[in-house]
Amino acid sequence: MLRTLRFLGAGALLGAGLAWPLQGTAQAQSGKLVVIVMENETYDNIIGNSQAPYLNQLIAGGELFTNYTAVASGSTPDYLAMTSGLTSALSPPSPNIFQAIDGSGGALTWKEFMESMQGNCAYGTSADVPGTSVPLYTASHDPDYQYRSNTTCSTNDVPMNSSTFDPASLPDLSYIVPDQCDDMHTLPASGQACPAYFGPNAGTSLINMGDNWLATVVPSLLAQPNVTVLITWDEGTLSSTPPEHIVAVAAGAGVAPGSTDGTAYNHYGLEAGLYRYFSLGAAPNNGATATPLPLPSPAPPPAPTVSSFTPGSGWPGTQVTITGSAFAGATSVTFNGVAAPFTVTSGTQITATVPTAATTGPISVTTPGGTATSPASFSVTNQPGPGISAVSPPSAPVGSSVTISGSAFTGATSVTFNGVAAPFTVVSDTTLTATVPAGALTGPLAVTTPYGTGTSPAAFGVIPTVSSFSPTSGKIGTAVSITGSAFTGATSVTFNGVAAPFTVTSGTQITATVPMAATAGPIGVTTPGGTGTSSSSFTVRGHK
Repeated sequence: MLRTLRFLGAGALLGAGLAWPLQGTAQAQSGKLVVIVMENETYDNIIGNSQAPYLNQLIAGGELFTNYTAVASGSTPDYLAMTSGLTSALSPPSPNIFQAIDGSGGALTWKEFMESMQGNCAYGTSADVPGTSVPLYTASHDPDYQYRSNTTCSTNDVPMNSSTFDPASLPDLSYIVPDQCDDMHTLPASGQACPAYFGPNAGTSLINMGDNWLATVVPSLLAQPNVTVLITWDEGTLSSTPPEHIVAVAAGAGVAPGSTDGTAYNHYGLEAGLYRYFSLGAAPNNGATATPLPLPSPAPPPAPTVSSFTPGSGWPGTQVTITGSAFAGATSVTFNGVAAPFTVTSGTQITATVPTAATTGPISVTTPGGTATSPASFSVTNQPGPGISAVSPPSAPVGSSVTISGSAFTGATSVTFNGVAAPFTVVSDTTLTATVPAGALTGPLAVTTPYGTGTSPAAFGVIPTVSSFSPTSGKIGTAVSITGSAFTGATSVTFNGVAAPFTVTSGTQITATVPMAATAGPIGVTTPGGTGTSSSSFTVRGHK
């Protein structure tokens, strides 16, 4: 009978971290709890045993409940005791921890991870422990299956495999039962390995095989934030002192390393501890009067503080640096209650942008640890008119991208180059990018917002472009038509550096005469914005 059931395996995880306070429970708890149930080893068989090096290392760094006992001989009664406070199944099933979590309206979640089970809620036929007739999975070690008519067994009692079990994405309660060779129940024959969900699991003995399984699984659980691990067994033996004396050890979040607790606890107390941990009210049946196992909850995250911010005033679009503490994981920044876009730059600093509808008032920062409000108010001022301090480059041809630096650019409605509207993008309150538009000429650059217009301190030079000319060759005195852009106000046309007489016929066309002394080379056009040169050469032919 000892080897027919198993409860809290040699490594149960308690109190794993939640990312938010639970709703709909009597008291919020911030951890996730994983319970692993092992099989049929007494307290003395585990403590100090060289076949269990990982377990004993975990005990040294965790909290050992030195006076913990099972409540019955036989696996199933102990699994039921831990989860419902009874040692036998009822019809209809007794109230139990899985049903209680189902009743939380989604505020709490759970999963039973049953290794080597073929389908949800005991579906399918299990293979055997290698070389034996003992099934790898047995429903007698599956407490939720016993309650299946009043729980979400078909959804949450699942096989433990790489698809279902992700230590980084755990429910609030994970109840883990290894298969019957990984849980110290049955040793495979002829030195064969146990088919664990992660691959072959070898061991020199029952205890060593189970210890190796725990050494593979538990570290990945403890590596997650706010996870506590509790490891226990379903039963021991009546001949131990006290009878059914078994190991229960907690490790991880909220656990004092290297601590012990000599209070008398049993499986009914574990049931009571589960109900208390999840704030589900009094445990049913024998759990109602049992001493609750003190499953440690992770320490809550620290509350943030806001000590200062700079600048102390500004208009919508202004970037504000907020200084304080415990900003990690911030979920919200508000200016007098209006949500603002923000970036957490460190645990002590946040940069935020004053939102459009903000009014004068305090700045608040919200994290999983709470909400902090600044001691002083941020003054929201009317946005001033824009100002232009620099333009880079200071001159460029049509189609070029230009960066405009200045202030109060948020909400800009237009950018012009000497009165010609240009496409633009507001990068920030202090930076704009614009494209030199067709038809633009050298002159001031202007930015307009609803609060006014700012003009560049110096004229922006629109460099002319020479895109083509016709004919492409000719003798001295030949009239040449030059096509391009920004020709208005041209002061010079040259053929390979030799000045030529010309006439500006439009902003995009010039007629010029091939001058005396001209030689083959590019044609250049100069305006107050600069000089543009053709990419190809004009060929000068000799006199007839």
